[in-house]
Amino acid sequence: MKKFWRVNDSAVNQISYYHILLFFICLPLDRFFSEIVLVSLAIHTFINLKKADLKAAYDRRVLVLQSIFFVTVFSTVYTTDLHNAFNDWGMQVDIFLIPLLFALHRPLVTKYKDQLLNGFAASCVAVSLVLFGVVFRTIRYFHLPLRAVYSSSFVNHNFSKPVGIHATFFSVLLVAATIILFQNLLNEKRKLARALLLFGGAVLFAALIQLSSKSAIISLVIVGYIFVPLYLFKGRKRVLLLAGSVVLTILGALLVLRYESLKTRLFSDMEADVNMNRIELVTDSRLDRWKVTLETARAKPILGYGTGTEDEVVQQAFFKHKLYHSFIHRLNAHNEFLSILIKSGAIGLAVYLFVLGYCLTVSVRDNNLLLTTCVILLISTSIAENALDANKGIYFYGAFFSLLLLSIKTSPKAHIKRQNVQSEATLTPAVTC
Repeated sequence: MKKFWRVNDSAVNQISYYHILLFFICLPLDRFFSEIVLVSLAIHTFINLKKADLKAAYDRRVLVLQSIFFVTVFSTVYTTDLHNAFNDWGMQVDIFLIPLLFALHRPLVTKYKDQLLNGFAASCVAVSLVLFGVVFRTIRYFHLPLRAVYSSSFVNHNFSKPVGIHATFFSVLLVAATIILFQNLLNEKRKLARALLLFGGAVLFAALIQLSSKSAIISLVIVGYIFVPLYLFKGRKRVLLLAGSVVLTILGALLVLRYESLKTRLFSDMEADVNMNRIELVTDSRLDRWKVTLETARAKPILGYGTGTEDEVVQQAFFKHKLYHSFIHRLNAHNEFLSILIKSGAIGLAVYLFVLGYCLTVSVRDNNLLLTTCVILLISTSIAENALDANKGIYFYGAFFSLLLLSIKTSPKAHIKRQNVQSEATLTPAVTC
């Protein structure tokens, strides 16, 4: 495990590195800290910018990541709500800015990728420990029984509230940190370091149970059962890993089933969201909102209603279909795919699906477990939330996808070309008579 707090480089590069490191460290905290660091990094970058550095901005991978913002800009042309459209610009401009900044610092982020990821993982462990400290201090102050740690007062949003971050996006970050620690554990030989990594992983696992985010936990299960064995293990080791994954899954399920608040959060709420045969409605389910949003999107299927129009359009649809709970609380579609379909139509949705498919293809070809995990996390979160309408979702997408894609030495096409050249070089020359 590489030390992230100390690097030997030029003064300018050290300042750049610590800016990027601090940005990753601040991800599991309130968005204010991330915004301050990002602004400072942008100022520092443009002060020290050289003309030769601009070539890095034309990397195909950068343009692919930025294309989601370009869709937002294009959809502003025909919007009926310019005020909210420019608000969307202000939020999603980081989708353009972060890949650009990372591209301008590509040699740096490639060289120190492991240190940056280790710093992020350490931050997630530290924040989780602080949150557990808040929980236990509250329990002690009010003389509550220890089992109250899994009561509704301390799970999901109530657990992450002290650091000002949405529970789902915090869970997404913790899953990424878990994969980072797991990969470090496989490569680490020192006993003390391995013990610390195991402790950090246990803390993150406990925090994930506490947060009870369905999309994050499902993503972790998919990665653990499919991609970890596929990428990292063969033969007997693969079987042992699957057995260990089953044991962890069973232990986690037993813990969840033992406490009513966790059981309600992970199972009962999910059933209520997707059950189509409910006799009585207390609140509008997520599935109800999805059906209404999809029906509304069919009116303008190609281009959508324009950037910034989602709130007004879906609120009118919710009221028309008597989803009064969603209307009163001004809920959005809670689905990034449907959100893009409303604002930018099939064209925007096609771009988003292309970005996800491109990143997944690159990760599979490169056997990049962390990038695959990030793609799975973004897909699952996009199903349950408007992932790119929230700062932390945008920061996760911009930071991790930029870092991991730009750290790959060759693009997919170059990788295929290199493989073809190697295969041709190893062919036995034909024998002629």
